[in-house]
Amino acid sequence: MSENQNSSGLEVYLSRDPVVLFMFGTRGEPESLASENFVELLDVYLESYATVDLNLFGGTQDLVREAMAKSDLVLGDDGCLFVGGNILGRQEELLALDPHERVSIFEKAGANLYPPAPEGIPNILVAEPAQRELLKMRETEVHTSLRIEASATYEHGLVFSKVRENDIKVELSFGSELFKVHVDPASAHRIDGLEIDYGLRGGESSTGEDKNKADAKPGFVIRNPNKVRASDRLTNLLAQKEPRIALSPSAQNAFRGAVDSEENAKEKGIQVRAKRMGAKQCNYELDVIHENEKPEDAFEMNFEGLRLWVDRFSALILDQARIDFLTQEGQEGFKFANPNVDDGWQDGRAEELDDLIRSEINPGLAAHGGYVRLLELLEDTAFLEMGGGCQGCGMASVTLQQGIKTRVREALPSIVHIVDTTDHASGANPYYQKA
Repeated sequence: MSENQNSSGLEVYLSRDPVVLFMFGTRGEPESLASENFVELLDVYLESYATVDLNLFGGTQDLVREAMAKSDLVLGDDGCLFVGGNILGRQEELLALDPHERVSIFEKAGANLYPPAPEGIPNILVAEPAQRELLKMRETEVHTSLRIEASATYEHGLVFSKVRENDIKVELSFGSELFKVHVDPASAHRIDGLEIDYGLRGGESSTGEDKNKADAKPGFVIRNPNKVRASDRLTNLLAQKEPRIALSPSAQNAFRGAVDSEENAKEKGIQVRAKRMGAKQCNYELDVIHENEKPEDAFEMNFEGLRLWVDRFSALILDQARIDFLTQEGQEGFKFANPNVDDGWQDGRAEELDDLIRSEINPGLAAHGGYVRLLELLEDTAFLEMGGGCQGCGMASVTLQQGIKTRVREALPSIVHIVDTTDHASGANPYYQKA
């Protein structure tokens, strides 16, 4: 291990974070077992740190080898760690330190360590239906302890896995069975008071009555009181007033026809959603839904008995929009006239952020089949959506925290908060369960 300052060619990478790991692959997808073990070791202590994929940045391998050679080290498939701009070495050098020394080195460098574990053990309530399902799942798993995670945006992960060094261990009584749970220090702050049930997702849990079960699917239902408190700030950024939406007579007739063709039509209406796809592009979704399916805080507009529901995020984009229904050359469909989209981004920083995502961030994510899209920028908060290989990925929150947030804050310091709006619970094998 050496404290010598390294080659200036590495400075551009070392400036990204107090802790930088040069590795093969990424934090989310290491390409060797050695790199995976290195990442796992760092994840015990650090909430975020930077990584550089040696496969993607051509000359970086030579720069790292040169720096390591000065410290009598050889680049292996686990990579090389730099802390505070100085070379620390390979995984074996980090393992040679006791845990207190590791924490001390990271603290002195100003690294983003996990906050201290909360006093006491987080309170987790598991309903009987969820207890039965978890015990059944445990029978087929290699690891018998359940890991519970809560991302910074309060998406929850439930997975049986091995216990890490700094994890907080919780023992729950499921009747006569002892059930083990482990939680990382960051998640422990977020899950105190967590309630886990098992029932029909999309409707009520197994403890309540669901009036519209047709499309509901069984799954874990998670309630987190901390999520409600954390969402208060974001709620204040979303639309506070009902959007001014105009419907042409032909659009009203088309909507009424769609609703009237459904069973129990009096209990249904039209949900209108808008998702920005760039400066002057927007994706609009129109669905006939049951009144129980509308978002809890959605605006309801009534057009002579026809009900339209718009969530508060879409309302920002749809204010002053006009919806028409046109028939041209034998084809018919809805058309939106929307000044919020047609005029491009209203905030100049949004253009800069959009350019940064397309030119820097997405090319890196593309190597792993993923991408990020800017949906909206409100005051100091950017709303992003992850897609491709990033949607449903168990490391999506890590990617957001470690790479995207760091780079955005470097380029645009006035953007303080970044919110992942992705539905990570969708897909064939989602890591996150919807709360």
